[in-house]
Amino acid sequence: MFILSTIALYCIILFCVFLWIPFVYFYYEEKDDNNTSKCSQVKNALKYTVGFVIVCVVLLLIGAFVPLQAPPGQNSTQWEKVQYLFEELGSSRKYIHHATYFA
Repeated sequence: MFILSTIALYCIILFCVFLWIPFVYFYYEEKDDNNTSKCSQVKNALKYTVGFVIVCVVLLLIGAFVPLQAPPGQNSTQWEKVQYLFEELGSSRKYIHHATYFA
């Protein structure tokens, strides 16, 4: 029961941070224009919110797969470079697994 409530709490936080707060912000920014209807305010707020979510997802994915250690030197072989890439990908998966396990 504790795990279910913890997951629900994290889902509520993620919803508020990535969807609700940006939507409300963009909605009230569109309210400054006097000639806009409620429908156009909602459409523009949804459009900007979707753009915000896409930017956040891209940044989070880039951060998940950026190498954590320095790449091998110039004198290394191609095989060592490929091996390094697979090791780095495996280590970032480990961190992602730990992050999702504790969330």
